[in-house]
Amino acid sequence: MSSNTRSTSDAEQQTAITIDQTNYDQPTILIHNVATIPNIEDDLKLIIYSRANVVKWLAIIDIVFLIISLIVYALNGAFFWIFLPLFLFCFCGYKGATTYQKNLILIYDFYLLGMTIFYFYIALYSNSFFWFLFVFLEFYFFYYTTRLVKYLNSVHENMIESLRSGWNPSEITYFYY
Repeated sequence: MSSNTRSTSDAEQQTAITIDQTNYDQPTILIHNVATIPNIEDDLKLIIYSRANVVKWLAIIDIVFLIISLIVYALNGAFFWIFLPLFLFCFCGYKGATTYQKNLILIYDFYLLGMTIFYFYIALYSNSFFWFLFVFLEFYFFYYTTRLVKYLNSVHENMIESLRSGWNPSEITYFYY
């Protein structure tokens, strides 16, 4: 006896569906505009808001490390005047991230590029992998800050004014259908 429970009538009832190739050879073009994506402005504001907060904290951390370096050099009897412009660069980053000003963030971005080059120079002459970690970390901070400037350049001024006037993510409402 066979264990096949399918009868010949089931096999006869199955049909094959053929697909006409002319319908699927055409490229599909999807067009999105602001009306089809209702939260695009809120999403851009959220991206800029969160990136600006991270850049603000990076500038604060840089200021703290500059203060620590200044104290260490002062205790060793050496004082470098280079710390004063570096404080200004970091303060520009903090102020620019707080007020969403592209020019001030670019000054801080210039500082990050300079620190990346400085750490790369130290890493080459010290032959230590530890310094290369700083190079990659500073380069990532530089890239992150550059992306914030790119986002600020891509939005309208009224969106930046909305962020400056105190917009925060708690004002976002998402509707799920």
